Amino acid sequence: MQRAQFMTTILSNICDLALNVDTLCSRPPALLRIGMNRWVTMSQRQAASLLACAFFSLFPYRSDREPNDGQKNFQDPNF
Repeated sequence: MQRAQFMTTILSNICDLALNVDTLCSRPPALLRIGMNRWVTMSQRQAASLLACAFFSLFPYRSDREPNDGQKNFQDPNF
């Protein structure tokens, strides 16, 4: 029962959030460098959409490749 609910309801909602990231996040969030004390404001739906993209590893730069100099200053957003 739990597996069926996950596949039909939860995973479906995660997919919808990832597919609608362009609508929910009309501008990309600011990139925060490692060690910088900054903040970003977004709605819960925007945060959920970005987390859904990270769940599916949709952001550029995957951890299986060596980061370039610019990427070394940022956390890998993918799970």
